Amino acid sequence: MRIRTQFIVAMIMSGLVLLIVAVSVLWTIQQIGRLNMQEEIAISIERGASELSYLSNDYLLFREDQQRTRWETKWSSISRDLAQLKPSSPEQQIIADNIKANHLRLKAVFDNVASASHDTTRTPAAESVQSFTQVSWSRMAVQNQGIAFDALQLSQIIRDRKDQVRHTNNQLMFILLGAFSAYFITNYLIVQRRLLSSIADLQAGTKVIGSGNLDFALEVKRDDEIGELSHAFNQMTADLKGVTASKSELEVEIAEREAAQQALHAEQERLSVTLGSIGDGVIATDVNANVVILNGVAEELTGWTQEEAEGKPLLEVFDIINETTREPAENPVDKALKTGVVVGLANHTALIAKDGTERSIADSCAPIRALDGAIIGVVLVFRDVTEQKQLENERERLHRQVEDELEISNLLLRAADTLAEPIDLNGVLESLADIVLDVTGSRRIGIYLLNKKTYELEAGAARGESILPVGSKFNFKQLAPQFQSVVYDKQSRVIDYESADVAEENRQRAESLNIKVALSVPLIYKGDVLGILALDNPGERQNVTERDIELVEGIAAQAAVAIENARLYEAERRIADTLQEALLTVPEGMNGLGYGYMYRSATEGAKVGGDFYDLFELGGGRVGITLGDVSGKGLQAATLTSVVRSTIRAYALDGHCPSKIIAKANEAVRLASGPASFVTVFFGLLDTATGKLTYCSAGHPPAILHQAAGVELLREHSPIIGAFADMSYTEEETYLQKGDSLVLYTDGVTEARRDEEFYGEERLIDFLTQAQEIPVKEIPQAIYNDIVAYSGGKLLDDIAILAISLAGEPRDRY
Repeated sequence: MRIRTQFIVAMIMSGLVLLIVAVSVLWTIQQIGRLNMQEEIAISIERGASELSYLSNDYLLFREDQQRTRWETKWSSISRDLAQLKPSSPEQQIIADNIKANHLRLKAVFDNVASASHDTTRTPAAESVQSFTQVSWSRMAVQNQGIAFDALQLSQIIRDRKDQVRHTNNQLMFILLGAFSAYFITNYLIVQRRLLSSIADLQAGTKVIGSGNLDFALEVKRDDEIGELSHAFNQMTADLKGVTASKSELEVEIAEREAAQQALHAEQERLSVTLGSIGDGVIATDVNANVVILNGVAEELTGWTQEEAEGKPLLEVFDIINETTREPAENPVDKALKTGVVVGLANHTALIAKDGTERSIADSCAPIRALDGAIIGVVLVFRDVTEQKQLENERERLHRQVEDELEISNLLLRAADTLAEPIDLNGVLESLADIVLDVTGSRRIGIYLLNKKTYELEAGAARGESILPVGSKFNFKQLAPQFQSVVYDKQSRVIDYESADVAEENRQRAESLNIKVALSVPLIYKGDVLGILALDNPGERQNVTERDIELVEGIAAQAAVAIENARLYEAERRIADTLQEALLTVPEGMNGLGYGYMYRSATEGAKVGGDFYDLFELGGGRVGITLGDVSGKGLQAATLTSVVRSTIRAYALDGHCPSKIIAKANEAVRLASGPASFVTVFFGLLDTATGKLTYCSAGHPPAILHQAAGVELLREHSPIIGAFADMSYTEEETYLQKGDSLVLYTDGVTEARRDEEFYGEERLIDFLTQAQEIPVKEIPQAIYNDIVAYSGGKLLDDIAILAISLAGEPRDRY
C-alpha cells in the first residue's frame, strides 16, 4: 500500500472516530437537555401543587373572588405544564396520567366548593359551614398531595434516566478511543519498519552513484513513493551519463538565448501597452526612487510626460500633501523600499499636478523584486477619488443630520419620561430645569410662572447663578420689551442684552446679573402662556443654534402639559385631602371606651385612599364602630367614603340593626357610583355597659377579638356593598369583657408582602398574642411598625387600623 494511501486511511479513521464521538456527545446533550426540561416541568408541577394547597386554604377561609381567581390562574399554569410533559417510557406515562387525573379531579372538587360557597339562596348554619369547609379541605388536600407525590416521583425517574444516558455515552467513547488507539499504534509500527528499511537502501545506493559509478542502478522493490524515488534516481543517473559538452550543443544554447532576448523585448512592448490601458495611474521607479515609467493616466494626473519625468526624483513628479494640514505627505516609495512591503497612502491625501491642479487620490505602493528576491524598484498605483470624496462628504453630512434629528427625538423622549415622573408642580419644575441644562449644556436657567390676573412672574425653579430666589415675584411689564414679546408673540427669542436694541436701563440690569445672551422660551398649553423659561451662560455670549431652540421648544411643550396636569392634580388633592381628613376624624374620647386608630397611604404621591374608620355615640351607652375599604383612590374614593359613612351613621341613629344598615348602605353606594366601584366594610353596635357587640362584616377581613381565653376571628360572610342590588346581609353577636381588645383592619395589613410571601392573618394574630402589655391606644401603631419592618417599608395598599377595648379595670388576661 502506498504511503499516501496509508495516510489517507489513517485520517479517514480519525475523522470517523471524531465524528462518532461528536454525534454521541450531541445526542447526549440533546437527550439531557430534553430530560432537564421535563424535570423542570415536573418540579414546577410539584411546586404548583403546593401553592394550590395554600390558595385552596386561603379561599376556604375567606371565600373571596380574588382568592378564587388566584387559585384558577395557578391551576391553569399547572395545566400548561402538564401539556408540555413528554413521557419517554411507560413508567413515566403512567405517572403523568395519574398527575393529569388528580389535576382534573382537583378542579372538579374546587368548582364544587366554589359553587356551594356562592349559593346565596340560603344561609347555612355555622356548624354546617365548618363541616363543609373541613370536608372540602380534606378532598382538595388529597388531590394536591397526590399531584405533588407523583410529580416528585416523575422528577426522580427523569433524573435516573439522565444518569443512564451519561453512563452509556461514556462507555461508547471509551470503546471508540481504545479501538482507535490500537489501530494507530499498529499502523505506526508497520509503516516505521517498512520506511526505515527502504530509506537505508536508498542511502546506500546514493553513495555508490555519488562516487561516480553511473552504471549502478537502484533495485526498485516497492510500488509506492519510495519505489518512485528509486526509479527517479535511476533516471537521473541515465540522464547524467548522456550529457555531453559538444560544440553543436553550445551553438544551440546561444540561439536559444537570442530567442529569449527577442521574447523579452516583445514582452516589454506588451507591458507598455498594458500600462497604457490601465484606468489607474502607474509610476514605476528604480531602487533610488527615480521615475522609470509613467502610463497615460499618470501623465494626465501629474501633468508630466514620460520624457519629462523619466530619471527625475519621484517627489518632484508625484507631489502629495495632507488635505487637512496642508503639510507634505509621507513618501510611500521610501517606505516601500525600506520595509519591502505594500504601503498605502494615508487618508486625506491630495496630488498637486504640474499646473497646480489639486486632486484627492488613493494609492498603494509595492516593491519590485528580481528573481533572487532583491528589491530593484517600486511600482506606484494611484487614482483620482475627488468625486468619490465629495460624495462621501455629502453622505457624512446627511448622516450627521439624521443623527442630530435622532438625538433630538431621543432627548425629547427622555424629557417626556423625566417630566412624567413627578406629579407635584415643584417636582415638574425641578425636573424641567435639570433636563434643559442637561441637553443644552447651559449653566443657568430660570423658570417663571405667569399670573395673568396680576401680570406677575413667580420664580418656580432655578439652576446656576441665581437671578431671583425661588418663590419671588416681579412685575412682568417692567421687563425688557424683547422679553415681554416672548409672551405676547408666543414665540421663542434669543435676546442679546449687549445690542443697541436693548434700552440702557435693561442693559444695565442684565449686566448686573451677568447676562449677555439669553434664550427665552414660552411655556404654552392650549394657546395660553403658562410661563417662561430663560437660560444662558453667565458672563458669556452663548452661541444659541437653531437645534438648541428646536430642542428646548420641544421640551417646553411637554413641560407645559406636565405643569397644567400638576396644577389640576394639586387642586384635586387639596379637596380630597380636606374631605378625607374630615372623614377620618373621631372623637377625642368616649365614656366607657378606650381606642386607638391610624391610617397610612401606600404612597406619598397618593395620600387620599379608600380606607376609612368611624366611631360615634348613639346614646344609652351604645357606640357605632365602622371600618371599611373603598375601591380606588383620590377624590372619587373620598366622595364614596363620605356616602358610606353618612349612610351608616344616619340609619344607626334611626335605630336600625347592623344588617339592615349595611343593606341600606349597599343601595346608597349603587346609586352614587358606577358598576366598577365597591366597598368592603365592618359595622358593629357595641353596648359599653354589657359588652355585647352586634356586627355585620360585608366582604371585609375578619375582625380579631383578643380575649383571656385566646383569639377569636369574627367571621361573618355577608357580600360586599355597591356591586349588586337587593343583596341579603346577616349579622352576628359576641361579647367583650373588660380587658378584651377588638382589632379591625383593612386588607392592606394582611396583604403586605416580603418578596412573594404575605404578612397574613397568622402573623397578625401571633403579633397580637405576643404584644401583651401594649395599651389599646398604641396597638394600631405597633401593628403598622411590624408591617413596615416585615415588608421593608414597601406597602402595596393603604392601611387603616382601629383597636377598641371597654374602659375600666382590666381583668388578669394573661
